[in-house]
Amino acid sequence: MTTRDIHITDTTFRDGQQARPPYKKEQMVKLFEMMSRLGGPHGVISSSDYHIFHKQNQTRQQAMDQYVGVVEAALEAGIRPRCHLEDVTRADLPGFVLPFVQKLERLTENQPETMKVKIRLCDTMGFGLSYPNCAEPRSIPKLIWRLRNECGNPPLEAAVVEYIGMKGSLNGIDLRVVTEMVEYYEKVIGTHLAPNYPFVGKDFNTTRAGIHAGGLRKFEQIYNIFDTTALLNRPPRVSITDKSGTDGVALWVNEFLGLKGDDRLTVMKVAKIQRWVMDQYEIGGRMSSITDEELEEQVKLTLPDYYAKRVRT
Repeated sequence: MTTRDIHITDTTFRDGQQARPPYKKEQMVKLFEMMSRLGGPHGVISSSDYHIFHKQNQTRQQAMDQYVGVVEAALEAGIRPRCHLEDVTRADLPGFVLPFVQKLERLTENQPETMKVKIRLCDTMGFGLSYPNCAEPRSIPKLIWRLRNECGNPPLEAAVVEYIGMKGSLNGIDLRVVTEMVEYYEKVIGTHLAPNYPFVGKDFNTTRAGIHAGGLRKFEQIYNIFDTTALLNRPPRVSITDKSGTDGVALWVNEFLGLKGDDRLTVMKVAKIQRWVMDQYEIGGRMSSITDEELEEQVKLTLPDYYAKRVRT
């Protein structure tokens, strides 16, 4: 598996827009730029007769010319095109698909093998049949091919992590871009992800147990699933309650202030904040977790010099 040529197809701008308001043009450009940095120089392009006539309001020739222009631009940039023909089992194979594919192949006929165009036929609607002799375009000799290649859309970040696991290395992937994309979604697009969602949710590497917080403070590998700081730029977090203990408060404060190594505060330095936390439960009868905003205010009140330095940076 580590030596196989594995690719990830992203559908953010197709399936991903079918369950949300459409992205703005500048948002699509920014997201595409971040996905390019996430996975490296691999292009994925789509085409369909239904999309051509009813979505893009184009003729086949206009769609072909536009598509070919994008492929030519990719080749000029040194990117190997991967062309996905959507809805091909209800398209005009002899009248459009075959001439289209032939034109794409001619673009790279003099290119080295590593730059040859790659073409994938997609049975989007499931109209393909496994009988070799049925009429085009529904004849798919091996329907299992579609089942292996059209088996649903996992979250992009999950597919990327799975890819790394299969390959045994990052292979040029920059997972920190995943965190950038989360911040962009929340701050610019206005979409907030479920807090417990793997790899991207606010609480995916958060613990609420004080004993775990103590373990994280002393030796992170015991309780963190992997080095989330190095790979995702997401340090492990702790949710503060009356069960978090001074270790939990110290971990939260140090991460909030961005302190590393010998600069990190000891549990004695955050004792006043810990006392305030316990008072919320023992005196105030609180049942919910302490919010980040409340803890930030306590840092500002009890550790003003550290807080001021953090704000300046």
